[in-house]
Amino acid sequence: MQRYLPQGNERFVQQMRRNTRINDVPETDSHLASISDAYCSTSFARRMIESVHIESRNDSETCDNRTTAEVKSNTRHSKITPERVSQVFGVGLSTAKLTLAITTQKGVRQAIHPLNRRYRVDHLDLHRNRLGGQWYVDHFTSQKKSINQNTGAWVYSNGHISKVYPVKSRAEVSDTLSTFCDDLGVPAKLKMDRAPELVGKGTAFYKLARKRHIDLTYAEPE
Repeated sequence: MQRYLPQGNERFVQQMRRNTRINDVPETDSHLASISDAYCSTSFARRMIESVHIESRNDSETCDNRTTAEVKSNTRHSKITPERVSQVFGVGLSTAKLTLAITTQKGVRQAIHPLNRRYRVDHLDLHRNRLGGQWYVDHFTSQKKSINQNTGAWVYSNGHISKVYPVKSRAEVSDTLSTFCDDLGVPAKLKMDRAPELVGKGTAFYKLARKRHIDLTYAEPE
């Protein structure tokens, strides 16, 4: 595409023609320069530098005029808004809106009363991936023991990806779930049968699943 300088701000256009070659001026900059020279990065930076005023004061005068003022906020926590995300991470407003739409924000903590101790962080899984879709877990029993004396294996799968964890006993299912979360991620939904090691609020598997915020569902009995 041929680049050109449109008519408009003649003074700035002529200055750009003198300082740069016509083919070196991007088409976007040439259009913005035709509107106002303030839209050009070079002119904008020059204006900002010229608008800075520096005043020198004596040290004694500065020390005498120092005052202490309190800082007040009407909200206890910063509100998670697209504008706030855009400011903190330095992204566009559209990107900030998409970020808020797809993130779980499970790591956000809130408090009502004054805090007397630090927040607990042992239940947060910010360093683990969250696996979407439906996942399944089931146990396969082997007719013979392996060299490591394993009698079966727990299998986790979503129909496309499968992870197999050999075990010596069916009761080690909670250890396999912990390993699966570390290896691949935390499944959002996990479906299983009604094996004794899986059902019941007192089982180690159920406690770990609740701690990882996993939605557990059970297959219909045959």
